[in-house]
Amino acid sequence: MIFQSLSEKIGGRIVRYLDEPITGYTPFFAPPIDVLGRALQPGDVLLSEGNTRIASIIKYLTQSTWSHSVIYIGEGVL
Repeated sequence: MIFQSLSEKIGGRIVRYLDEPITGYTPFFAPPIDVLGRALQPGDVLLSEGNTRIASIIKYLTQSTWSHSVIYIGEGVL
């Protein structure tokens, strides 16, 4: 029980550290949201970059500008 509690505390600290935004971060490209909304079609894949330490690790390990991807499924779908 004590070990589990300690490992949870250490794991929580690591996650909080990796989830912190990077100071001085500037996005690579940020299109106006209205332009993006008019251009998107269902099935489009969007690539994005994060501003956290974990996003930087992902970009480094994958040798990519992008750390995240999403598929647009359409308007009004939850």
